[in-house]
This record gives sequence, structure tokens and C-alpha cells, in this order.
Amino acid sequence: MTDKSPNQEIWEREKPELLKTHRDWYVAYCNGKRVALAPSLQRLEEDLGGPREPCEFHQIIESIPKRRGPSPRTYRGE
Repeated sequence: MTDKSPNQEIWEREKPELLKTHRDWYVAYCNGKRVALAPSLQRLEEDLGGPREPCEFHQIIESIPKRRGPSPRTYRGE
């Protein structure tokens, strides 16, 4: 079992609400705090400004659908 970083924990907590209000935007976390939120990566970089501690970036999108394989109704095993 792996321990989650403070950045990952806050991202997982905030993601459901951000999906409702800022879908397709970008968010940056540093030291367990949200430090920037912007509609594009370029704008996010501008908002973050000069040198700072490394950040963790995420795009606010829904999870990628999981591939489940062929439907049992159409798969004939050929």
C-alpha cells in the first residue's frame, strides 16, 4: 500500500467539486495547498509567476473510461 502525498490527498478531495465548477481547467498544488487555478496551462504558468517550489499539476477532467472488452451479446468467440 502506498502513502498518498499531501498534494494527491487534496486533489482527490477537491476534484468532485472542481468537476462541477471548473471542468477542463488546470489546477496546481504545492505542499498540500491549491496554489493556482486557470483555464489554460499558459495562464496557469503566468499565475504561478517566478521560481517556486515544485508543484503538482492536474487537468480537471473526468476519469478515463475503463475498457471492459467485448459485449457478451456481440462476442462470438471466433
